[in-house]
Amino acid sequence: MINDNCFINEVVAYYFCRLHSHLTWWIQELEHNPTRFPMLGKMAIDLMACPAMSSECERVFSRAKQLVTNERSKLSAETIEANELQKDWLRKGLVLSWLVPSERAELKQQMAARRS
Repeated sequence: MINDNCFINEVVAYYFCRLHSHLTWWIQELEHNPTRFPMLGKMAIDLMACPAMSSECERVFSRAKQLVTNERSKLSAETIEANELQKDWLRKGLVLSWLVPSERAELKQQMAARRS
């Protein structure tokens, strides 16, 4: 159970500290003075560990949903992962496509037609 007065005192003391990088400050503070802000420090690290946005994760799941259809429902997790990684690497230019430019253009047209 959190003692409200102790917690409020921690928040007020933290507010008056001069901060440049919140995460760096918290890490240093908890390493060098772990008893100064014990509750607030744990909360801060927990909150700062959360990604600011989940849109990339949601995009990956949406693309995987397009792969796993009723006809392909028996694909293994490893196959789905390999497919999604390969598509992501191709999109980012981390691996080269072996398709010739005309085949690439045709494939893009087919994919665009499916989405419409």
